[in-house]
Amino acid sequence: MRMLAMMAAVLVLSAGAQGEVWITVYRCDERTPLVPADPNHPSVYQGVMVGTKLVLVVSSDDSSFWWGSLQYSQDDKEEMFLTGRGYDAVRRSFAGSCLPAAGKLASVEFVDYEGVWSFDLTADHPSPGDWFILDYYARGVGTYNIAVYDLSIDWTTPMEVLSFVQVPSWDFNEDGIVNFVDFAMRASDAFLLDPAGEPEPGPRAYSGDAISFRDLSEFSEHWLERTTCEVPAKPDE
Repeated sequence: MRMLAMMAAVLVLSAGAQGEVWITVYRCDERTPLVPADPNHPSVYQGVMVGTKLVLVVSSDDSSFWWGSLQYSQDDKEEMFLTGRGYDAVRRSFAGSCLPAAGKLASVEFVDYEGVWSFDLTADHPSPGDWFILDYYARGVGTYNIAVYDLSIDWTTPMEVLSFVQVPSWDFNEDGIVNFVDFAMRASDAFLLDPAGEPEPGPRAYSGDAISFRDLSEFSEHWLERTTCEVPAKPDE
């Protein structure tokens, strides 16, 4: 059964007959859900700018043991990156990614399945609530997938696939937010063109020598959007 939150696409997984497990994708503030562009495809997140940090939270309304995994191709490691928090070398688990509701014996382990990288999640004696938290980084332009499995049911067929459609960034000065400064930089030929008069390469939004209606439209879609939540350094720092 699939549940859909009002402001976020929620990934629903089977967790037995008594409850459900789902994933919510948040922006870097861990409070603002990332809203899919098309409600008919709630697991496809379009327009994620390169350089953006997202947060994946696994939640449940169940109190039963659960074993699942988030998997993606090792070939995509240069374009997208999923990681846990607070690695504990003794337990070989990302202890910082295990939230209290997942139980005292919960674990988040990284596993390399012959070219497929996986974060295996175990909730042991959990309680309803948020179980796990992981960080996602958009690094390159393209579409990249994370397959989600309930390993207690099926190792070969994912319950759902999260797709992130990553686009060039409008955060030209890389201060973590798209604003008038970036618009001014976009309008500057000196910034956009190299000495030979050709566009500079790289994951930055660009569609020609002049600002077009397409530029304005795409810029407005990302207006005041944050890629990270780090506070920019002061000019003298």
